[in-house]
Amino acid sequence: MSCKIASVADPSSLSPSSPPFHPSRVLVRWLPPPVGWCKLNFDGSVFSDGSMRASIGGVIRGCDGGVVAAFAETREHWTVGVVEARAMIPGLNIALGLFVVVEGDDLVI
Repeated sequence: MSCKIASVADPSSLSPSSPPFHPSRVLVRWLPPPVGWCKLNFDGSVFSDGSMRASIGGVIRGCDGGVVAAFAETREHWTVGVVEARAMIPGLNIALGLFVVVEGDDLVI
């Protein structure tokens, strides 16, 4: 699967001499955890409709890629970083007692 990556720039930092933006393609691939381990992948997003809501979700997969558990729910809105962290918590609760690798896309967590 390939995705187009776009960036958000501060319009005040742009000048007429700035080169045009060209999105790049990045290959995104899930890598399994070590044998005997599970992997928790989680994510959170904030609704942009002004509803003060956010969605969180995740999936736990075994080393063979099979789904062990999954979850998704709507929560109250926080900052994106808090939503990402809140998305990890249900997965960790489900994974209690398992050897688990945790993977998300937030650079701070």
